[in-house]
Amino acid sequence: MKKNSTLLLPILLFITFAANAQVRDISGKVTVAEDGSTLPGVSVRLKGTNTGATTDANGMFRIQVPGSGSVLVFSFIGFSPKEVTVGGQSVINVTLSADSKALDEVIVTTQLGIARQAKSLGYAAQGVNSEELNTNRQTNLLNALQGKVAGATISSVGGGPGQGANIRIRGINSIDASSSNDPLYVIDGVQVDNSTSTQGVGSGTNVRSVGNRISDINPDEIASVNILKGGAATALYGLRGANGVVVITTKKGTGTGIRTNFTSTYGFENINKTPAVQTEYTAGILGAYVPIGLGPAWGPTIAEAKVIDPTHPDKLFENYKNAFDTGSQIRNTLSFTGGSENVKFFSSLSQFAHDGMLPFTDYKNLGARLNTDITISPKIKAGVNMSYTNSGGYRFDADRFGESLTYYSGRWDVRDYITPEGIQRYRGTNNPIYGAATNRLKDNVNRYIAGTNFSYAPTEWLNLNYRLGVDTYTDNRFRTAPGRRGLPGEQCRRLCGRL
Repeated sequence: MKKNSTLLLPILLFITFAANAQVRDISGKVTVAEDGSTLPGVSVRLKGTNTGATTDANGMFRIQVPGSGSVLVFSFIGFSPKEVTVGGQSVINVTLSADSKALDEVIVTTQLGIARQAKSLGYAAQGVNSEELNTNRQTNLLNALQGKVAGATISSVGGGPGQGANIRIRGINSIDASSSNDPLYVIDGVQVDNSTSTQGVGSGTNVRSVGNRISDINPDEIASVNILKGGAATALYGLRGANGVVVITTKKGTGTGIRTNFTSTYGFENINKTPAVQTEYTAGILGAYVPIGLGPAWGPTIAEAKVIDPTHPDKLFENYKNAFDTGSQIRNTLSFTGGSENVKFFSSLSQFAHDGMLPFTDYKNLGARLNTDITISPKIKAGVNMSYTNSGGYRFDADRFGESLTYYSGRWDVRDYITPEGIQRYRGTNNPIYGAATNRLKDNVNRYIAGTNFSYAPTEWLNLNYRLGVDTYTDNRFRTAPGRRGLPGEQCRRLCGRL
């Protein structure tokens, strides 16, 4: 009996440990304590990690936690944050109470560049500061706003280097499919362009994704982003502000003397999920072995194929995993701030490089910024803001890459795509990596944004302000494709000479 008890104890301990280590789904609803109404846009974060979620329009959320000891942190602007230990619960309903002190501390920069407390505004506005913006170190400014702005819908064009993102603040306001629903963007009082030009990127189903112009902005240089939603807030911008306004304020000089700050971040990326594929049947059509053709997996079994073709590998290549690279991204920002009592400045130099998971794709961004604030007299002030950005890289059509990969048989290694003569190693269909390596589109954008402002306050209750700004850029795109060389075995359908 004693021996049985000794054996049973480790087994029970193992079962308990396994149960505690199991990932669990937690769901629930967040409501307002005062009136019981649901609260959308609440941040639900797993304490001590970057894992999080936000509540939907009905105040509902869903998040995965590693165990019963996990703590969830619920937070929303204007409400006191709350921490809840998961324990044995699978459904957690939370009520948040309004925090009047927190509301007093929320400062919003309005469309005229004037700082005001959020509760004193007569229209809907929500702000995100620099610390919140750079929590997850997103490469695109709009992606960094994901989950931080209530009621806004943010969607990314794709995961490729330099690809853009879109935000919808006031939903879709027109049934005209050609009408834009993008908000107006204002940086330091200057209205800027966030359009995406499709000239030279292809046509029909063969279109390469390129970035929109807000991707030129370095998130490290931003002090705050304020989203203006109400009609009263957009009245000053007329029709251009009908879809809302995104007001971006860059950092300014503070204090006296000179202070230097250097920030460097590095990240890598891999394919999160690949399709489940069968591993029994090889290339062919209707059960017949056809190694060079469009039948990626409709032939005989591998064992039957090896009898016909002794060079057939013992198992199929995992081309969905092998076709993609490990992507990497690095951003370095060097900034200087300071000045004297009458002159303040902020300047920065930044470099960003992104190598994509899609082979032969990349994106680079080099930027410089100078912001100055000058106090001419107690009643007269002036300021100058200017920035220059050079960005661009090699693009490829991710949809075309995936389509080619679908038809490429696991009988062949997708990485073996080129011969010693430099032509495609043709397997009955185009190799997606060969297409990315030879059909290339490179864009090169030079952008300059500058603004100046003068203010005169003759009395305490009157302030006269004048602003002048410019946003200009050039976008050069260069496409190349291989020409036929007349070599034996050369095959390049839809690739040779195709731009």
